Amino acid sequence: MPVILKHKYLYRIGKSIVVTGVPPMGRKNVDKLVELYGGKLVKAIAKKTSFVVLGNDAGPKKLEQIKEFGLKSYTDIEFVKLIESGMSNLDPALKMRVELEKVLR
Repeated sequence: MPVILKHKYLYRIGKSIVVTGVPPMGRKNVDKLVELYGGKLVKAIAKKTSFVVLGNDAGPKKLEQIKEFGLKSYTDIEFVKLIESGMSNLDPALKMRVELEKVLR
């Protein structure tokens, strides 16, 4: 089971994220982090993919697609740091939504 990080929302909430290869922390753990923190886990890289979490042994086709579409890619550790960066990276409209949800609880 993944460690629950300090922020409820992924800094890129609602964005499509592909996990490819086998990250050192485990593929299932990274998949769960994407879902727990508001990302949309997708299996195939497409032009609309927000970014890719790269693990060991990522396939050459996916590596080629990352370059083709100009996507950002992160290691599992970098991905965790993005989550931990929390609210400072959210756009203003999303910050308002998060704050409103806090008030309504």
